Amino acid sequence: MATPPGFYKGQVVTPRKTREFGPRPYGVRTASPSEKDAWYADHPGHDDAGESYVHDGTTGFVMPEGTRYTVVRGRCSAYHGWIMRYGYCEVEAEDGSRFKADRRDLVVVA
Repeated sequence: MATPPGFYKGQVVTPRKTREFGPRPYGVRTASPSEKDAWYADHPGHDDAGESYVHDGTTGFVMPEGTRYTVVRGRCSAYHGWIMRYGYCEVEAEDGSRFKADRRDLVVVA
């Protein structure tokens, strides 16, 4: 696996161009209370083992190609899907929202 590139605070980055059917670059952030409520509404009751469904507290979303983000922290980890993931950076969108993205999915805008 390739080493993720490093970024610096203040750099402008954009998601890499992806293949038509390949995995899309995605961001991870803390889920809002309304997103958690919607998730629990879609997962009522218990799983096949009889245990209650539990939300991990985060939400992932696809980053649209060509969107520009400003790097807030060049290196960090992200908690997603009950796992701590490394090789991420924290970025800020033009609307002021912040989230974490895998550095391998981003390139610096020249």
